[in-house]
Amino acid sequence: MESLIPGVPEQRITTASAPYAWRRLLNAYGEEPPGPAPAGMRVPPPAARWRMVPTPG
Repeated sequence: MESLIPGVPEQRITTASAPYAWRRLLNAYGEEPPGPAPAGMRVPPPAARWRMVPTPG
């Protein structure tokens, strides 16, 4: 699951916009990484949390 999710934005939007969409998703739904990490760093959420992300209409 973790390896498939990053490719999803590229299927819905232009490839040039995909990195920005990915960053917005991580900022909104991602989690803080375990252990020491730079401020503001986020990691993808688990599969259960991805199901809570609304689908654009």
